[in-house]
Amino acid sequence: MVYDLAIVGAGPAGLGAACTAATYGLSTALIERKKQLTPLTRSCSEGLLYEESYYGESVHVDRDRGCFVFSPSGFTLRYTGPVREIPYFDNVSYRGSRMHIIRDDGKPIHLVFDKARYLEENLADAQAHGVAFFPDRTVIDWESRGDTVVIHTSRETFSARYLIAADGHNSLCARRAGFNKEREFYGTLTAVCWHIEGPDPGEEGHVHLLEGSDDPTVFCMCPRVTPGQWSITISGFALSPNYEARYEHVTTRSVLAPLFKPQLRVIRKLACVLNLFYPISKPCTITMCIVGDGAWFGQTSNSHAALTGIQAVNCIAKALGSKCSWEEAVEHYNGWWQRRFYTTWQEPGVNVFEFLTREEIDELFSCLPKAIPGSMEPGKAKRLMGTLFQHIGTVLQEKNPHLFERILAVQQQPLERIRGEKQNRGIAVRTLMRTSELNQEVL
Repeated sequence: MVYDLAIVGAGPAGLGAACTAATYGLSTALIERKKQLTPLTRSCSEGLLYEESYYGESVHVDRDRGCFVFSPSGFTLRYTGPVREIPYFDNVSYRGSRMHIIRDDGKPIHLVFDKARYLEENLADAQAHGVAFFPDRTVIDWESRGDTVVIHTSRETFSARYLIAADGHNSLCARRAGFNKEREFYGTLTAVCWHIEGPDPGEEGHVHLLEGSDDPTVFCMCPRVTPGQWSITISGFALSPNYEARYEHVTTRSVLAPLFKPQLRVIRKLACVLNLFYPISKPCTITMCIVGDGAWFGQTSNSHAALTGIQAVNCIAKALGSKCSWEEAVEHYNGWWQRRFYTTWQEPGVNVFEFLTREEIDELFSCLPKAIPGSMEPGKAKRLMGTLFQHIGTVLQEKNPHLFERILAVQQQPLERIRGEKQNRGIAVRTLMRTSELNQEVL
């Protein structure tokens, strides 16, 4: 059988594409490497930007209709589960001084939701409308044969008129197609996440413990949607990190240790490795389209990854239905991607907290106002942080001129030097070798 559409990956981007394909009546094969979508096996805080523009779209939770609603596009995706409001974001120094960040409109800094339920509900919707789901199939290669794309998996071969690659940040399809060859490599980020439960520690917000150059890993604590449960995530760029030791130190001996009681129980532990490249400028061709994290620098977000899958199918469906040429469909999606993501993305700037010592971070936080306006949208967050440092510059220069000069020196470091250090520590996996050589590939 030759499907109209083959979608590789049943995460948010793949399910957004699958649900949209079903509305067009396209014969669709959804191919997923896992045997089942849940429980989650990859590190994720299950966060959701809420009613705040993120690359041109904001998300609203419509509880009456049981869905996420994108604005201004009006796209919807099924979600009937609970959400939990996260009112603030705190960066915490090793002595407990805080950078307390809130939204200036009084809304929560972000939401957390049940991502597993979100995936299951949208998979059920897609299947109910005719999408064929093939779990436990690992894609090992693909090729073009005339007007058909052939996808080779660990169990069988699929043929389709078009391929949508939604196989995540380390997209095998993108590598096999050569999309990564010209992308600038940034570094390899690793992360481990613990889902824990126990007595409520009293924190309601999203908390980062920052110890700067003394310990460059980032320790993050955020409530989960289930009361009494928390996500603890530790991440960094070191090739051989010891996140277990960091977890044990923070939960037993750091300034945050009182929040973790002896009854603490680990529900599950997850991990991920992100091979960071700068975004793909044109992720869509007349053969395939890379959607979601596979085309992006980091993570497009749980909601907006789905949006890229939706938009890709809206464009490709017109070509499949002979309402436009393939070239026009490709141009339409690439244009949308470039306007929304590529030309407006924020290159990672200098993160001063990576270079200051824990003593310097504590001193800096002691100079801050009680609360500062902030955002989880990267571009806006960067602008607000720049404004903040300009505002407190005079106070800091009078109180601690040495620290003021240190921050200036850090901010003036060339980005090429910072990137170079991360690049040297990472492993740039750019291509996928043929099936016969697959076992030799460094993943």
